[in-house]
Amino acid sequence: MERRATRKEKEKAIITKEVTLERNPVPSAKAKSEGINDGDVLCEQVIPLLRYLNSKLEKYAGPTNVGFYMELVRNRMRVKAATAPAVVEKKKQLWETEVKYEVLRKRLSEEVELEKFSEKGCESLRADIKFIRCATVNLRDRLEAYRVALNEESRRVDELITDLEKKDQTHAAKGGIKSKGFGRV
Repeated sequence: MERRATRKEKEKAIITKEVTLERNPVPSAKAKSEGINDGDVLCEQVIPLLRYLNSKLEKYAGPTNVGFYMELVRNRMRVKAATAPAVVEKKKQLWETEVKYEVLRKRLSEEVELEKFSEKGCESLRADIKFIRCATVNLRDRLEAYRVALNEESRRVDELITDLEKKDQTHAAKGGIKSKGFGRV
């Protein structure tokens, strides 16, 4: 594999190339009077320009090949024509996939909304269950209190009945009447 030349190498190659210039055999009077020689002018103006042009010479010196460009264009058109059905198929697949994902996104959003609604319903049911448990405990306590009160009342009634039977028996014994009794069987 070829490596590219660095900038310094290119400059060195430009400097080492030979440059042939034609000299004017008759120097101008102005140049003689000012003491400017041809070498100074050459160094200051022409040599950098020649170096630049020599560097570009290799790139642009060859004949232009129009046929090569036309072949590139033809090849590119052939590639486009050959890949056009594949591109259309890929676009169709992409569209189908996007439609499928859109349906899935809608389902997901519906499920999320349903989950939120269910969660709200669950929270409501949890609150109701908590309230019902408290009410059940209160009702049990009240029922227990009524049962205790009922038992107490029943005991009192039993005592009163027993006292009444005793009084009846005493009264019957005094009065000579036999009583059948009011007691429980």
